[in-house]
Amino acid sequence: MLAALCAASVGACFPDESLKALDASSDATANDLGSDATVDAPAVDQPDVPVSNPDASDDAADAVEPVDAGRCTALPTAAVGAMTVYERLPDATDFVFDGAGQLAVASLRDVSTIGAMDARSLLFPSLPGNVTALRYLPTGDLVMAMAPTSPSGTLGGGAPGEGAIYTASAGDAGAPTLRVSVGRAGGLAVDAEGTVWFSDTPRNRVFRMTLRAGGVDVVPMITDVTAPTWLAFDQSGRVLYVASTVMGGSLYRVTLTRTVLGDLMPSDAVGVLRGVGSVSGLAVDACDNVYVADETAGRIVRAADPWMDTTPLVTESPNVRAIAFGQGGTFDSDTLFFLTGGSVRAASVRAPGVALPVPPR
Repeated sequence: MLAALCAASVGACFPDESLKALDASSDATANDLGSDATVDAPAVDQPDVPVSNPDASDDAADAVEPVDAGRCTALPTAAVGAMTVYERLPDATDFVFDGAGQLAVASLRDVSTIGAMDARSLLFPSLPGNVTALRYLPTGDLVMAMAPTSPSGTLGGGAPGEGAIYTASAGDAGAPTLRVSVGRAGGLAVDAEGTVWFSDTPRNRVFRMTLRAGGVDVVPMITDVTAPTWLAFDQSGRVLYVASTVMGGSLYRVTLTRTVLGDLMPSDAVGVLRGVGSVSGLAVDACDNVYVADETAGRIVRAADPWMDTTPLVTESPNVRAIAFGQGGTFDSDTLFFLTGGSVRAASVRAPGVALPVPPR
């Protein structure tokens, strides 16, 4: 759907060493994320020590469809052009594709859908707080991270200024369901099993939230990343990338291993990039490249193992955030979509993106 556009090459400007993986003891208790919760912890001291990248887990990940090797080698080596897809979205904070030719867009307290011919429909108006992130569940429900509408505001009985995680059904006109209060949800990810992962930036935790009849189970899973924000899974669903605000913006990799009881347990977080700026979005392609949006610099870079290999692909995009690969309809899977300047724009990166959960059809 994108015309081929030429852009000048932009050199990478990242350090030539990786980060040190860190351990941190956790005294967290599940299902207790209020202001008095034991999950609060001081920032972890993170020395600037290079480490090598460990091999992936010996456990075999669930089978995934192989990618044509040729699609992983003919990738852009310089910045690419972008085109505007939708405009008039001045307050948009995040978006997600439904796999059927529409996308849901969060703008302050509203979530709307946009489809063919720019057809727009208000899906969830006047929500309890400002939506900062949203993802579809395999059931078709939306999970949303919200923040209070003012610094001293409250959500769901939490302390002033604290956020919350809600779910809502597209077929239900009622209020969304409060699932758990958090300090501040910096990012959301949903794995193939429908389990929700969210970061709590001030508490230095990444939690796993499992929905069940009558409630949720919330467990702190990653405790060794300071100030975690955006999250994204790889193609296998066994690697979770976690962005952080420390060290000028950094990126960590956590490998998930399935236990004999069938549960997924995380490895220690391994730092793979630093100095990537104000991270405002993450996406992963099926070739194991990670795409990082830098809101301050107005650019998106592609990072690949051995991680010093970074390529700026999108530049001159003020306040860029919330990047995602297309899914369904005319939204090509090898095209990266992102928010910038009150618009949704698109850039062909020629690598198939990792598919996110979408509603059943």
